[in-house]
Amino acid sequence: MERTVYDFAKQRREFEARNLKDLKINTNLTKQPLQKWMWQWYKLLKERLAEDIKDIKDLEAIEAKKKKTKTKAEKPEAVPLAPFLSCLTPDVLASITVMEVMSLPSTGGVEGGMKTTRALLDVGKAVEAEYQARILRRNGLPEKANNGPARTMSHQSLSSLLERRAQREAVRSEADKKKRRPEVLLEWSAPIRLKVGAFLVDHLVKIAKVEATKTENGITHKQEQEAFYHCYEHMRGMKIGVIRLNRIVAEQLEHDPVTPLVHPRQLPMLVPPRPWIDPQDGGYLTGRAAAMRIRECQEQKAHLEEASRQGHLAHVFDGLDVLGSTPWVVNKEVFEVALKVWNSGEEFAGLPPSSKNLKTPELPTDYDTNLKAKTDYQHAMRELEAQRRNNHSERCSVNYKMDIAHAFRDEVMYFPHNLDFRGRAYPIPPHLSHIGDDLSRGLLKFAERRRLGERGLRWLKIHVANVFGNDKISLDAREQFAMDHLEDIYDSAKNPLDGKKWWLKADDPWQCLATCMELRAALDSPNPIEFESNLPVHQDGTCNGLQHYAALGGDAVGAAQVNLDVADRPSDVYSFVARMVEEEIKKDIAAGMADLELISGRVSRKVVKQTVMTTVYGVTMVGARAQIERQLRDLGDIHHEKCWTLANYLARKTLTCIGDLFKGANGIQNWLSVAARTISRSVPETRTHFCETGYNTPEEFEAAIAAAAAKAAAKGSDAAKPLLTKTSETERIRHEQMVSVIWSTPLGLPIVQPYRKTVRKQVKTNLQTVFISDPNQRSAVSPRKQASAFPPNFIHSLDATHMLLTAITMNKAGLAFASVHDSYWTHPSCVDEMSGIIRETFIKLHTENILEKLRDGFIQRYGNFKVPIEDLLDEDIDRILGRSDVPEEVKQGVVEATGQRGLKLKAQHIEDQYEGDLFVPRPLPMPKQAAPADGSSSAEEATTPAVPPLRWVDLKYILPPLPERGDFDVSRTRQSQYFFS
Repeated sequence: MERTVYDFAKQRREFEARNLKDLKINTNLTKQPLQKWMWQWYKLLKERLAEDIKDIKDLEAIEAKKKKTKTKAEKPEAVPLAPFLSCLTPDVLASITVMEVMSLPSTGGVEGGMKTTRALLDVGKAVEAEYQARILRRNGLPEKANNGPARTMSHQSLSSLLERRAQREAVRSEADKKKRRPEVLLEWSAPIRLKVGAFLVDHLVKIAKVEATKTENGITHKQEQEAFYHCYEHMRGMKIGVIRLNRIVAEQLEHDPVTPLVHPRQLPMLVPPRPWIDPQDGGYLTGRAAAMRIRECQEQKAHLEEASRQGHLAHVFDGLDVLGSTPWVVNKEVFEVALKVWNSGEEFAGLPPSSKNLKTPELPTDYDTNLKAKTDYQHAMRELEAQRRNNHSERCSVNYKMDIAHAFRDEVMYFPHNLDFRGRAYPIPPHLSHIGDDLSRGLLKFAERRRLGERGLRWLKIHVANVFGNDKISLDAREQFAMDHLEDIYDSAKNPLDGKKWWLKADDPWQCLATCMELRAALDSPNPIEFESNLPVHQDGTCNGLQHYAALGGDAVGAAQVNLDVADRPSDVYSFVARMVEEEIKKDIAAGMADLELISGRVSRKVVKQTVMTTVYGVTMVGARAQIERQLRDLGDIHHEKCWTLANYLARKTLTCIGDLFKGANGIQNWLSVAARTISRSVPETRTHFCETGYNTPEEFEAAIAAAAAKAAAKGSDAAKPLLTKTSETERIRHEQMVSVIWSTPLGLPIVQPYRKTVRKQVKTNLQTVFISDPNQRSAVSPRKQASAFPPNFIHSLDATHMLLTAITMNKAGLAFASVHDSYWTHPSCVDEMSGIIRETFIKLHTENILEKLRDGFIQRYGNFKVPIEDLLDEDIDRILGRSDVPEEVKQGVVEATGQRGLKLKAQHIEDQYEGDLFVPRPLPMPKQAAPADGSSSAEEATTPAVPPLRWVDLKYILPPLPERGDFDVSRTRQSQYFFS
């Protein structure tokens, strides 16, 4: 299925067309307009491509003859296009283009269309991927790829990681012997992908037509219209090229089956994924899949490949193999209910309606004279358009999920996983997987069934309360909640659409319905204890980012708020912060802020939850305000102008309250930001000479001076003119500040922050001029982004490490496992064992002195890097002057080089120096005086050699010490029953 998807698509349409023409059989081409149109476009495009590619070959052959004598290397834009268009046959190119363009509208970022750049790149990448897949098959990839060691390694039956690694090495050795894979498959450059994509998409836009019909007065009028059209729109102040779908096509896309539009490499697998052997080898049986999703960061790719060569990624690959080897099935009972709702077209349980009844606001009579009325009307119209766009996007997304679930309803399936650059694992199939929304999770169950037992039955009842949203009470109370609502549970399971619909009140209604059905089936069985269940039960962390911060800093207060410590009932940090904010509101109302009456008593945990959750992940004031504003709008009775002001107030109060509550987390977060800012402003010692002179080495500089002197002497001049470079010293320093923040997780995964200043290049295509960034071009880092993103990225890397450690340990224990970041899933009967494993792996992770190792790693990697004096902040200078391990000459040089700033901070440090009870005055260093105008100098000055001013400071002198650690013992988490619950 993976190998010849486009051939299969072509053959299927040809078969259906023959049936339609010769046998008069009803096929998709008669039942589904979308399939009929795609077949017509495919035939026309195939013929047009065959002609035009031949013309391009002839034209480029003539051009090549003219340029035979030219030896200069050509730019990527000047590379001939014909070889890339000829790598696949016109029929396959046509199939790729139609399928890829038709699959983009649901994810293209534009209602009823897609951004042009996105469409061109995606089609170009698809052509490249198909070509490479065929090259792999041509080089002897075995026909039955699901047999042999690769299949064995993907099963959970392996008893030890050593056996897994040994078999992995055997597979690698066997592949090398048989030469099954070419050593190198060169990637196409972005300009080439754009050119290929533009050529194909442009041809599709020109040939694709649909027939529009309209009936007036009993007469039907028909008109042929373009299926796609290219235009420009303004988005966020920028002019963006867009490819839009004809309204008829867009509407049909919401209703017709879309499985034919989805590439099998975006679908679940029917056999276990291949185990990961290296960063480019694993997952799907054919084609190239990457173990890490690297976006335009060659540095990350290089570090990852080096770590793989040195064998540091064995545990990371093991974790990915475990996640990918978990078998799944579609929950048919939930699917049948969802299908009835979907076919009804009604808005129900989060499913979007087929047509949203939105009232168009009336145009004010004083629109042209009343500025406020005009502004309100325009705002209401924007809101209306946004709701329409969102509904269309959601309809397309749900259509994909439902159609894929329908196609796989009788199959056992697997989700191959890979990582983002922070180490977080995601299923590669983007449409239907357990990491998706509530509907996606409700539609999926483990393929393997396990006996419930008494504890499993208890956890199944607890799970009802959890997915219903009643998860902030004790475990016993949650179990009792299920028993108290047993009648509602039975009614929901038997009559989900015609009964009392209790399940619709749940926070996660589709998961609640699935749990109700499973619990009813268990209780109705002859012996509920012996019932075999395959419903995943979740254990979720309590604001997992804050849990990691509390463990890193030994913060006892923070640990208690996020359930690291032992307690009788779970702490709810979101409700606690909401109460703190309410207290602040009361104080400010008493102080005369009357507008706050609108939100007094209405700040619930839901209002602040997202902001509290994302604080540890680096949410800014702007982001926090937007999060809270959305919640205030949902209240429905606050004017949009007031919403912004009140959201701004609540965002400030919420962030302040979180800072007061989690002081330890704040200290660590600040340290991580300062460390990243310092690293990103540093320059390797070997490049400082270039920054100062514009020449790479002292030898080059001296040679240039000698050449200038010789030139001056030849002209009879007294002295050589000063050497000038094209750029200033400041510009050279900024250009050389190219150091990204790099660290390794406790599992050995190297992580490179990819944030650099964007350098874009212009590429002219058939459709429009496109600006893209070139990942191979040197560009300086963005210190601001490096600093702000490091704290959340570091915490993400820790929770990813915890998850992978848990996955590996669960596999060793023979237990099924799946995860959605900090939500861990297993069978109901295995929850107790998983709970113990979660705690043990967390304790093991946080007894490793993570921050100390991180700082030592920075010193080892960047210690001798240099930071220019002009980039030092007052706090940096203060830190240098206050440290005892910094040489006195460095301190003195910093004071002199920074002038009054340095003198002021030096004075503060001197005032703090006492001997016993007596203050010992010390002389302040004075800034260097300018030389007299007449050029005279004292005898003392004449005999004292001039000391060059300090230009650079070693990074190790600036990097701050770690915040003081608290006294919380992370091993206490072992006894906390609500740590993950």
